[in-house]
Amino acid sequence: MDKPYVAATRKGDLTGTVSVDAVFSGPFLSELKAACNCPSEYVPVGIEIRYGKLRMPGHSQCDQPGKLRVMLLVTERDTLGDNSTTVRDFARKHGQIPVLRFQTEISFEELLSNVKRLSIVAGSKELEGAPMVLEAKGRR
Repeated sequence: MDKPYVAATRKGDLTGTVSVDAVFSGPFLSELKAACNCPSEYVPVGIEIRYGKLRMPGHSQCDQPGKLRVMLLVTERDTLGDNSTTVRDFARKHGQIPVLRFQTEISFEELLSNVKRLSIVAGSKELEGAPMVLEAKGRR
């Protein structure tokens, strides 16, 4: 199995998880595919969002104020089909999904206007991947 594709920054001072509702709905996905010049034979299965002075092999530096680098993560329609059932079945059978990235830039406002709910949880790198468990007495 290949190395999983996960979020990373240069220093990784905080790492964690993200959950987003509705970023892949409606015209936003079509607009992203067009902005990324993503060919029709690919099906989106994920998204990566980066901000800051980042350098990636083969990509320009993204340091424009207020701009996010968005990578649409896609897979071949012929390999996985184009509905959630065939994608899920492939993932269960193979344990991984092969993806390619197509890149564009959008504003924070454009992203947030297409998100209904966003949750980000990040812990100090000193936790070394140990999960944080919220105790009942600390809830507010």
